[in-house]
Amino acid sequence: MIRSITAFITFVATVLVGQAQTVALFTIAQPPQFQVDAGGTQYYYGSPLTLGGQPTASGGSAAYTFVWEPSEGLDDPTAANPVLLELAAATLFTVTVTDVAINCVRVSEVEVLLSTGLGEQEARTSSVYPNPASTSLRVEAQEVIHSITLRSLAGRSVMLVAHPSASSTRLDIGHVPDGLYLLTITLASGRTVNHKLCKAT
Repeated sequence: MIRSITAFITFVATVLVGQAQTVALFTIAQPPQFQVDAGGTQYYYGSPLTLGGQPTASGGSAAYTFVWEPSEGLDDPTAANPVLLELAAATLFTVTVTDVAINCVRVSEVEVLLSTGLGEQEARTSSVYPNPASTSLRVEAQEVIHSITLRSLAGRSVMLVAHPSASSTRLDIGHVPDGLYLLTITLASGRTVNHKLCKAT
């Protein structure tokens, strides 16, 4: 959260008039610093998602214009907090904010990743974290895990862990190239649960 604080600067002016000295004291209110926040990384689950910080812009004169790019999928790319209605792939959104009163421009970015599309019940069945992950990954389930498969979005198998014989395990993924992957957890009951994983170093 960004808090706005108004700063007051006090000046002391000394003026010599003839042999007399006059001291004038005056204070100027300085507006809070102009800042822009596009928010933290978000996940798109297929339902409308609001982008931007809380607030997206603060400080300055508070007379702002907003431009979000790319604009595809957004209900209003000129809003402070547009709503993302559809997303085909992980996207880095950029918001450019202009304080029109002082002609100052600030830019901020937010990454929106695609979720697994799991239903609420499946989401409670297993968890994968951290996500994004860099070197290792923790997989937990509410029953014994039979196997775990990591595939590229093109379907190529990258990693297979068979029969962990436990309801949780740790995967080393440091050797896996950065990118988006599909992690499939096969449970002892025969059920499978998919998670979209972002590998980023």
